[in-house]
Amino acid sequence: MITILLGRGDRRDAALFFGGQLALTHGQLPAALGPWRRLLDRLPDRGVVLLSAKPSAAGVLCHLAVIESGHVVMPVLPQDVTRQMRAFEPDLVVFPAGARQDPPVGYRVVPAPEPATAWMTVEPASTPPPNPDLSVVLLTSGSVGPPRGVRLPATAVAANAASITTALGLTPAARGVTSLALHHSYGLSVLHSHLFAGGSVSVTAEPPTTPQFWREAIGCGVTVFAGVPLTYEALARRLEREWPPGLRAATQAGGALRPALVARIADVARRHDATFFVMYGQTEATARMAVLDATAEPAGIGSVGRAIAGGRFQIAPSDHRGDGEVVYHGPNVMHGYAANRADLVRSDELHGRLHTGDLGRLDGDLLYITGRRRRITKLTGARISLDEMESAIGGWVVEAERRLHVFHRAASPVPATLLNDVCARLSIPLSYVSVCPLDTVPMTATGKVDYPALVELAAGNQSTSAASGSGGCPATPVAKPTTRMERRG
Repeated sequence: MITILLGRGDRRDAALFFGGQLALTHGQLPAALGPWRRLLDRLPDRGVVLLSAKPSAAGVLCHLAVIESGHVVMPVLPQDVTRQMRAFEPDLVVFPAGARQDPPVGYRVVPAPEPATAWMTVEPASTPPPNPDLSVVLLTSGSVGPPRGVRLPATAVAANAASITTALGLTPAARGVTSLALHHSYGLSVLHSHLFAGGSVSVTAEPPTTPQFWREAIGCGVTVFAGVPLTYEALARRLEREWPPGLRAATQAGGALRPALVARIADVARRHDATFFVMYGQTEATARMAVLDATAEPAGIGSVGRAIAGGRFQIAPSDHRGDGEVVYHGPNVMHGYAANRADLVRSDELHGRLHTGDLGRLDGDLLYITGRRRRITKLTGARISLDEMESAIGGWVVEAERRLHVFHRAASPVPATLLNDVCARLSIPLSYVSVCPLDTVPMTATGKVDYPALVELAAGNQSTSAASGSGGCPATPVAKPTTRMERRG
């Protein structure tokens, strides 16, 4: 049995909690993976396993068994299974909670550990087996474009788990919780790093905004909590009012969190002798590249911290206001993208060097992210960073139909004086700007703002406005933009 993530914990120490109750120690894990390994042994060669990923006992055990057995796992949302089956022709498809439909042509049902359902191909894939280095395929978040498959070798999975263990100071006493989805690189890294450290993870499908989530977390002694910006926006007041007992660390990644809120949470963590870590990462780097201890270093708030152990940053030259593209070097970098099964045969194309697509600058060894290369427009001839405009205004900005559309929550309008000042500073004529209230902000499945959905909404508003001669967003609140979310469901 390959040991990429497991084998470092004391046999008597807890490894996994299900439903808030201790289920398995590290010594019991190998036997628990046995039924899944026997299922995987039925594959004719190294296979691709498409896993309908929802935090559950069966899902976590299947995931670990695939990695530790040397196969390739591809965790996806349940609603993405059919689409990714067509693209990646998996040898095995696993539904941890059971499947409600019959397998498609070319697949048959095979026995699987309860309560899971498994479909196996009738005939082997027409392409050669996946590259021998490949371990995990994850989809990018899709926040600024279509999701793409990311090819992560076993060395990158192990390297990132090790570096996060070091950065967060994880020990066998550390206990994480599945507060994030397991198809999400950040959520998956929580599982990987805690087990790698010999610690444990509480597995729950409850969202972290529910009382049941915290009852389970507190009941089984969770010491480390992970969240995306949306999570902390929702939980900030609760954390200030009642910090969970036993919580020693909170971590944040998955997008930028407002510096003022970082400072608030870092302050409350400090008062409870805990730590608040702000992190920066991408799926293409197996989750995380930089970490800032915001409690110990409040002067660094606004940055994303320093490169994790084994990694380093450089800033590629750029003509945008002195900032450049952030380039990351490290052993956790992907081998490349994949659009279909044939791509999984390919070898390493990046060689540890990742052009992140983010704009930033280094102040000493602290990295500051200032925008995205793809979020730069030359609408008026001069370069304009939509991210810089967003940071100044406090809303969400997209370009559509040769205009800039500033979206904001209906309950939090953008002051006209602020908009005027920002547009003047960035040399943007007000005639190019529309201000659009939102009842609901569209989000991707990984908790990030869904910019393509905002572009669709802006284009629709512009068409409506052009037809009516108003030239901008409607004066009344925009209807809830749930189109892309409904398609994902």
